[in-house]
Amino acid sequence: MAINLRLKLLRRNRFDDATLTSNVTALRPLANLKDEILLRKWRGDGVSNVQVTAQLSSENPWNIGAVAVAGSNLTPAGTIKVESGTNGSTWTAQTTINAGTSTLGYGSGGYGESGYGGYGSPEDRQEPEGRVLSAFFDPVINHQWWRYTFADASNTDLFIEAGRIFAGPYLEPTLNFSNLQVALVDPSSKERSPAGVSWKDRRTIRRRVSFGWSDTTMDKSEVFSSWIFNLSKVGTSRSLIAVFMPTDSTGAKDWLAIYGEFEDLPTFQNAGHNIYTTDQIVFEEVF
Repeated sequence: MAINLRLKLLRRNRFDDATLTSNVTALRPLANLKDEILLRKWRGDGVSNVQVTAQLSSENPWNIGAVAVAGSNLTPAGTIKVESGTNGSTWTAQTTINAGTSTLGYGSGGYGESGYGGYGSPEDRQEPEGRVLSAFFDPVINHQWWRYTFADASNTDLFIEAGRIFAGPYLEPTLNFSNLQVALVDPSSKERSPAGVSWKDRRTIRRRVSFGWSDTTMDKSEVFSSWIFNLSKVGTSRSLIAVFMPTDSTGAKDWLAIYGEFEDLPTFQNAGHNIYTTDQIVFEEVF
């Protein structure tokens, strides 16, 4: 059965240059939403009608084709209502993201619900930080004002938190990707002294996602050239969100979404009548 793998790359976040406000008391700074380190979170007091409003910079058009929230504490019952407008008083509803059915990680259960390994109690495992909730618009929306309303009445934390909120354009190559591989990387360490004392530095487990693509027709050379140009503007030091959607003859399958950075930029080769590339790698960034 043939599998098609579509990629949407959220590479430029308009929130980073926006003026952010909230309707609730900030238990952790709102400015943390602009920090690329996902563990530096914004936290808003309450679990109902918790809003973050953004006035984007004066650049126009804004070309908002995607919205996303990374590193939130929403339960599967939580929702995010996304609205936009041309001013800060009149709002148009664009979408509602349901945390229980949207992109949580890899597989229908999603590591965002049960931990990366899905085993052990919260005290025995590293809690996930990189879960991504996303939605896409076609056509793009050129509104300067955006409002995200969080609601999660069953959340026992009694607050809403998030590491990053995204609104901006995205890249979607026209080529079919393949060879998707997901690896878990545990940067934890353990040391033991000569006297037998053990020190453990437990760190958050991260994912390493690799993928590639190839095509055997020369008429795709312009597509590859365009992709190289776009990736050159992303580089390896800019945080991004990569969302994958495999499909086959039976329809859409589970999503995979990751917040991180490119480990390296791709190397393209042209061998006779075949154009192909080595694997592209995105490494999850949480700290």
